[in-house]
Amino acid sequence: MTGPWPAPVETVIPIEMSAWQFLRRFARASTDADAVVLRGTSGLHEYYVELLAALWLKLRAFWTRKPAPVTLMSDATWDVTSRRLEQRLPALARILPTVARIAVRSFDGPHMRYGVLSCEEKEAFPQRWGIDAHRVFFTPFCATMPVSKRELVTDEGYVFAGGNSYRDYEL
Repeated sequence: MTGPWPAPVETVIPIEMSAWQFLRRFARASTDADAVVLRGTSGLHEYYVELLAALWLKLRAFWTRKPAPVTLMSDATWDVTSRRLEQRLPALARILPTVARIAVRSFDGPHMRYGVLSCEEKEAFPQRWGIDAHRVFFTPFCATMPVSKRELVTDEGYVFAGGNSYRDYEL
């Protein structure tokens, strides 16, 4: 596409407001939206606000009998467990995978698309969450460094660790 974006765009960024303010503003901004992009990285630290926003879109579509806007959940590299939740609620650790699957099913639907960060995750995501593979897309971050450029990198006192999703590499 070239030229200006063909429709008005509104950006609602949850880190700039409380969770409640974000959800209220998102509800208003998305009322007549054709498409919505949400961050799959809104975790416990943000009260899962963007997952709640996805749920809101599905509920509103049900109540109004109007289709939900096409919704891309970017960076949807999720696991069925959560270390933070398991630490906070150890008694619930065994049921967290079931709760996670129920949560994803609660906002999933034909309007949802999921962007994952690796080719491996593109294969694993639909199986893990029971989602149609045609609605899962590999969306690489722009920080990919070509092999031809790697020899030009010097450390100059800095350390960089990068790789595929779910990485936990030793330095």
